[in-house]
Amino acid sequence: MFGAVVMLAATACMHPVSTGDLGLPPTDAGYLWLEELRSDTVLRWADAHTTRAREHLTSRAVHDSLVAELRAATESSRFVPHSGVPAPAIRTGAWANRFAGGIWMRQPVERFERGDNAWERVLDLDSLSRAEHARFDIASVECLPPSRERCLVLLSSGGASRTFEVREYDAAARMFVTDGFNLEPGYTSIFWRDSTSVYITSSPMSGSDDVRIWRRGQRLEDAQILFVADPRDSPSRGDQGVAIARHGEELLLAHSRHQYDIEYFLVQDDEAVRL
Repeated sequence: MFGAVVMLAATACMHPVSTGDLGLPPTDAGYLWLEELRSDTVLRWADAHTTRAREHLTSRAVHDSLVAELRAATESSRFVPHSGVPAPAIRTGAWANRFAGGIWMRQPVERFERGDNAWERVLDLDSLSRAEHARFDIASVECLPPSRERCLVLLSSGGASRTFEVREYDAAARMFVTDGFNLEPGYTSIFWRDSTSVYITSSPMSGSDDVRIWRRGQRLEDAQILFVADPRDSPSRGDQGVAIARHGEELLLAHSRHQYDIEYFLVQDDEAVRL
C-alpha cells in the first residue's frame, strides 16, 4: 500500500493518449467510455496509466525516503490529528474509533482520554480484502446507540470514492451480519433509525431521488418513502439529487434541485421538516 501506485483517471487530461496506443478501441465520444468503471476496457486503461505513474514516481530520488517516512508515520503509536480536526480519533458515544493501517480499532472513551494505547481490533480490512480477492477501505461507520455494537459499515472497493457497499457488522462478535442491512455497491447513504430500521438513499447509478425507511427483513424497493425529489428537478450529472448526513444527533436531508440550488430538511418523527 506504500508503493507509489496511483489510479489517474485524470491523467488523460494531462498526458493525452489515444485508445489505439493502449490497444483499446477508438471512440468518437472522447473519454465518455471511462464512465463504465468496472469494464475490462476501462480497467486495462487504468492499469496502463497506473503502471506509467508508478514507473515515473518510483524513479524519483525522493521516492524511497517518502515511502519510509509514510510507513513510519502510519505504524507509529502516536496520533497526528488532521488539520482542523479537534481529536485524533473519532468518538462515537462510549467508544473512540481509530482507522489506521487497514485496521479498525476502538477503545472506551474514558481510556482514550487517559491516554491509554490499548486498542481493541474490531475489523482487519487487509484480511477481508485477501479473503474476498478485493481491496476494501472503510468509507464510513455508524454504530447504533447506546451500546454501539451493531454498525453500518460503508466499504469502498478498488479505490471507488462514491459507490459503496453496505454491510451490517456486529462489533462485539467481530463478524458481519449475514441477514442484516446489506447492499451491493451503489450511490448510498445510510443511517440508523432504530435497531430494526434505517434511513437510506440508494441508487445503482448516479444520484438517488428519494429517502426511504428500510425495515429489517424488508425488500428495499418495498420500503416506505420518506421524501421524494421533484422529477422536474435536474441535479448536475453525477451529483446526488437527495442525500442524507448525520450532524451530531440530528439527521439532515439535502435536496439538490440544481447545482447551486439546494434545500435542506431536518428529519424529525419520520418527517422531513424544511429549514
